Amino acid sequence: MRHLLGFLAACTLALPATAACTAADRLVDEVGIGFSGFKKQLPKVARPVERGTRVDDLVVIRLRNKGGEVPDGYSHSAVINKQKQHAWIRRKGGFVYVDEWYGPVKLASVDLGGCKVEPWR
Repeated sequence: MRHLLGFLAACTLALPATAACTAADRLVDEVGIGFSGFKKQLPKVARPVERGTRVDDLVVIRLRNKGGEVPDGYSHSAVINKQKQHAWIRRKGGFVYVDEWYGPVKLASVDLGGCKVEPWR
């Protein structure tokens, strides 16, 4: 048993450290995103409209919930417009399922280092 625990600890330490996603962390802290909603009031929109924006300038990142995840809580993601430096936040899930959009939220900078980005579809 001791050997197994030692092996598991060694494997865990050998894994590469995952870099934090600066853009996501800033959004979560700024807006106060949690499993139960936002601490900051944001305008609700039907769906983001990005006229005159190249598709390459739009990326999607996942946002962690401040305070952790709960089974019937919300999950959040953000569509980031790199050119205009703002984000649209998508809230999904909940006890009574929702799929809602909020924003735009102005970003001080678009630092996507450490972020797993997905293309906007």
